[in-house]
Amino acid sequence: MNRILLYLVISANLLAVASCKKNHETDLLPNLNTANDIMLAQRPFIHVFDMLIKAALDEGLQNNFQAQIDSASVVLDTGRKKYVFYYFGKLCPDSVRRIGSFQAILDGSLFTPGTTVKISFVCFVEDSHSVTAKDSLRFDGPGQDEKLVFRSIIADAQITKDTIGVIRWEGTYTFLIDPEILSQGTKKTVVHIEGSGEGISSMGWAFYSSIANPLRDSLGCPWIKDGKVTFYLSRGEVNNNTIEFMGKSQCNNRINYDFDGNIYHWWLKEKYLVK
Repeated sequence: MNRILLYLVISANLLAVASCKKNHETDLLPNLNTANDIMLAQRPFIHVFDMLIKAALDEGLQNNFQAQIDSASVVLDTGRKKYVFYYFGKLCPDSVRRIGSFQAILDGSLFTPGTTVKISFVCFVEDSHSVTAKDSLRFDGPGQDEKLVFRSIIADAQITKDTIGVIRWEGTYTFLIDPEILSQGTKKTVVHIEGSGEGISSMGWAFYSSIANPLRDSLGCPWIKDGKVTFYLSRGEVNNNTIEFMGKSQCNNRINYDFDGNIYHWWLKEKYLVK
């Protein structure tokens, strides 16, 4: 990945977190900054995938070429095989306010092996964080255990924080879906996500992240329910870092950060982290 130097300042009011164990001799700000930036970096691309799957299986959209899916107005151009998702600042089910649009152009049917999707963002903003990137998706067909395999490559992603800080990120993801989605629809479907990414945080910390335990993304729940991400910093005092999704059997937005035993519990309410 081409690394780009970053000169940024973190917003003073972004974090309101509580630690159940604090190590006063260790500077954990780089870890907190990077963990939050990984969350902000991967969120729009998982959201894009979920929305594309929902759109492809929405009968009303396929028949009428327009529909309301969650908080987005979706338009289908069948001639160009193009979906456009418009957002108008309404609170989405995952507690994120989105403005702008993204479009997905297909070169075939989404569930035909070999089909590729080019995704582009137009003035797309999540909770005041603007998002730009090159995002491509390919459907490889059935894989192990007959699961449907989609592979995503995200390049040159930039997420702007509070108008001045920028997260720079690139990643590769694999989305695995049970084939029953074609008959049962999206409400009971769970997507398993694997992959890794690397970049530079909004405070200039170079990092590498990897999904250690596959993320369990239920399309019937707006938040990732389970899974664990590990990450490493180029200049951090602590390098045993994990981000764990704690929804488990429930549907909630609880997440734990663990920096070598320094544990932070949080919930996401719009763009702020709260106890």
